[in-house]
Amino acid sequence: MTKTWLLALAVLGALVGCAAGNEAPGSPTMAKIRERGRLVCAVDGAVPGFSTVGPGGAFVGIDADFCRAVTAAVLGDPAKVEFRPVTAGERFVALNSGEVDLLSISSTHTLSRDAPGGNALSFGPVFFYDGQGVMVPKASGIRRLRDLAGKPICVESGTNTELNLADRMRELGVA
Repeated sequence: MTKTWLLALAVLGALVGCAAGNEAPGSPTMAKIRERGRLVCAVDGAVPGFSTVGPGGAFVGIDADFCRAVTAAVLGDPAKVEFRPVTAGERFVALNSGEVDLLSISSTHTLSRDAPGGNALSFGPVFFYDGQGVMVPKASGIRRLRDLAGKPICVESGTNTELNLADRMRELGVA
């Protein structure tokens, strides 16, 4: 049952999530993948559980497994995947330039990324949901986000997390 579900998910991802624009099985991206004989999949490469280089040099984690599943669905062999580690700031550039065929990296599905006037990306199925929170030492006395006004906050630059934090701090009047 799980293998059938994963294959269905992989096929759906391959059909709708392989590149910018509305890619179909006869699309230029799918033709390029088949002609090349491998799928180039962007992953972070440094997030345990999602994509890291494991023992023996092979990528492991759910993002790497998703790339292999899509590759198996498209090319019939999960080993015909080439992993390309990219940063959050590089991922959409790599996809839109054709350097990679598929993103399997944390990417928030937003209207601006989905819309034709934005990046016009075709998102595959969502298989991970997350949220944001802030951790501070209990002894700091900080109890609310507003208490962080004027204090440094560490967040990965170029991500929706950074934008969400900035928006929330502006709403609180402490930007």
